[in-house]
Amino acid sequence: MEKLDNVMIQKFGFTRVKEIEDLNQRVYSNNSDKKENLLVITVIKKEGSCSNILSIVNSSFDNMQRLRAELPTIGYVYAGKKRLSSSIILSQYVKNRIIIALSDEVTATGAYQILLVCNHKMH
Repeated sequence: MEKLDNVMIQKFGFTRVKEIEDLNQRVYSNNSDKKENLLVITVIKKEGSCSNILSIVNSSFDNMQRLRAELPTIGYVYAGKKRLSSSIILSQYVKNRIIIALSDEVTATGAYQILLVCNHKMH
């Protein structure tokens, strides 16, 4: 987490959004004026896991469709659907210990949700 600001701000040009952060979180935005290009990335420190949790909010339908098409080409296997909440259903893709979950519909934030999680129980 200590080096995150350097990478996200200096290397990728994001800004940190401290006013919406919780403890053990860092939130970054690319501050795009165009809704379809806006990205909000939240890194959540996860003790005892094999990596932090990465949450990406993206409003572009085309980007989501492209990601769904590309995941199998880089070795991710579709692993079914999972209900995150009463209104959010995720499609899960797995490769080794990494799970990438994509919301099937736009969430209450007005965008799609992408989660990247490391499952330390998988081998």
